Amino acid sequence: DKINNEVIIKVVNGEGTPFNSTISLNNATEVNPVGQIISLTSASNQNENSFKEPKKISPQTAEYTKFSKSFEMAFEPYSFTILRIKVNK
Repeated sequence: DKINNEVIIKVVNGEGTPFNSTISLNNATEVNPVGQIISLTSASNQNENSFKEPKKISPQTAEYTKFSKSFEMAFEPYSFTILRIKVNK
């Protein structure tokens, strides 16, 4: 996102176990440690929203304070995660 000086990373974990990864932002000169994580996750790949439970699976937004040029991240089972990381190039 050039307007907001953010790198946006999207990760899908379709497995029933956590996925650990190292993320490197080698081309960024500076990385702000404070950013945002938006996640959509479920305890089972069989879960779905319904009229009775319309928000059973819904996006959760949280502040994250440990972004850096290289960092470890664990992605939950059955999840879609968006990382919004402020950088200076």
